[in-house]
Order: sequence, then structure tokens, then C-alpha cells
Amino acid sequence: MLDHDFREYCKNLRKQDSCDYYTNAKSLSTAGQVVIEQIKEQSPMRTEQLVGMCAAQVLCPYEVSLTIAKQATVIIADYFYLFSPVVRQKFLAKIGKTLDKSIIVIDEGHNLPSRIRALMTSQLSNFQIQRAVKEAKKYELEEVLHVLVDVQDALNALSEPLPSGGEMLVEKTRFMKVAAQTHEYDEVVSLLEFGAEIVYNNQPQSSLSTVAEFLDTWSGPDEGFARIIRRKDPHVALAYQCLDPSIVIKHLIPKTHTVLTMSGTLSPVPMYRDLLGFPQQTILREYPSPFPSKNRLVLVVPTTTTKYAARSDKQFSDIAHHCGNILSC
Repeated sequence: MLDHDFREYCKNLRKQDSCDYYTNAKSLSTAGQVVIEQIKEQSPMRTEQLVGMCAAQVLCPYEVSLTIAKQATVIIADYFYLFSPVVRQKFLAKIGKTLDKSIIVIDEGHNLPSRIRALMTSQLSNFQIQRAVKEAKKYELEEVLHVLVDVQDALNALSEPLPSGGEMLVEKTRFMKVAAQTHEYDEVVSLLEFGAEIVYNNQPQSSLSTVAEFLDTWSGPDEGFARIIRRKDPHVALAYQCLDPSIVIKHLIPKTHTVLTMSGTLSPVPMYRDLLGFPQQTILREYPSPFPSKNRLVLVVPTTTTKYAARSDKQFSDIAHHCGNILSC
């Protein structure tokens, strides 16, 4: 949700020419060009360092990265940039690259199915609607408030037969009909998007935008998705849930030059081939560990972790310290 809010807030600032970081990065003054050359010379570098160099010259680090990526032969990015269809299209256009001339290397491929399912899943809760109602009242958006009441009524009507802890499938058109009592469904989405723009003019987050995005997504395709309502008092949530990650990848693969997926835990390989939507003629390879098992020493150091949320310079230093002590024994 925070990522969504940031993207929408950023987009709104750019539309209003209110972001100096974006404007400076697009116009690229002499100082900006110097920063780009410095980044090229010092690369590869940590994200924090690039952000710091750009911030010092009031440059958008994302736009600067895109400028450098146009000349790059190797680009390392999160799954998000390739496996979100909308993001992929915009990202490749901005960096001047095409899939047919790209070799895609997917590291830690065993994580890809769950990431794609999460990426393609959208959810709306009664709490999000309540926050959107507060926004509509705050900015005196009466018509928007009326359609939010209809959406809330639809959620209540669908969840009423469910016991707490229960869930059931929901037909796409059933929710759309109940949510569009006083306006056409597309008009409901447009009104909420309009209200969100007003909110973003005054604050960096908008629940109206979250509701609008969900309603727009809800009308998407049926293949590979399930529409589910869940109730766990006092929480009620409606989900447009991706069940099949292959719906994204199977359309991507034929457009690329080559796709290589690898992982130390990509087993059984045929299962992942089918789960991810690779064609049956895909080349499959498994390799044993090159290290003798008799040389393996398994140690647990409870004071360190490689968990993403806990990563820091101190954590890295502690891990290196322990590794050094082990090697010197």
C-alpha cells in the first residue's frame, strides 16, 4: 500500500511540475551530468550511495538510474520491473530496451511463483473503505462519499452469510452490480480516481486511490484468478487473488531472446517448469554440489542473521567477524 501511495503521489507531483528532483534529472544540468559520470566510474555501487550522490545535487535517483540504464549491457532489478506487465512496458520504454534482444536471468527462481502471485493479487478491506470515507469527508467530496457507501454496502452484503473465519468465492459481476447502485461501475472508478487526485494535492497518501485501483483491477480477466471474500470479525476483505503465476511468465517468454532461471533449491525442476509456464521443450539441468560432503561443517550462529529486514552494516560486519574467526581456527 505504501508503494502504491508513493507511486501515485510521485506521479501527481510530476504532473504538476512540483518535483525539483524529477525536473532536474530530466533537464540534466552540467552538475547532473557530472554526477552521472561519477556513478558510471564508481559502479557497481550500493543503492544508498547512489541515492546520496543524487540527493546532494537534487536529482531523482530513479530517473538518473534510468538514464544510465539506457547505456548499460547488464541491468540488475527486482522481479517487479519485468513481471508486472504495466511496469515492464513503461520500464523498457524508458531505458530503450526490448525483450527480443534481452537475455533474462532469474536468480532465486524458487521465489518467483509466490512473488508473482503476490504482485498480481489485489485486496480491499472494510478498514480501507472506512479510511477512504474519512478522506472524502475531510475534503468535502460528497459524490465520492456516496459511491463509497455503495461499495461498503456491497462488501457488507457479500460477507453477511459468512461466519467469522469463513470465506467463499464471489462472482465478478455480482460485486460489480451491488457496488454500482447509483452510478455505472466505470463511473464509480473514475469518481474515486478524481477524489484521489484532490487528496494527493494535499497529502502523500490516499485510501481513495487504493479503493479505485482495486475496483479497476476487479474487472480484470478470470483465467488464473479467484475472487474471494473473507471475514474475520471485525475484518472483512475482498480479494482478486492470483493462483497461477504462469499467466504472467508464459506470455513473457516467447517475446525474449533467452530466459534462464536458476536457484540452489529449484527442485523438482520439471515442477517449476510447469508452475512458471515454461514450454515443455525447455532445457532442464541439475548439477550436484562441487564441494565434497565430508568437508561440510554446519554451524549455527544465533547472534547473526541474513534476514532482509535485519540487514545492516553492523550485521554484515558481525558475519564477517565470525567467518574470520572460523577460518583462523
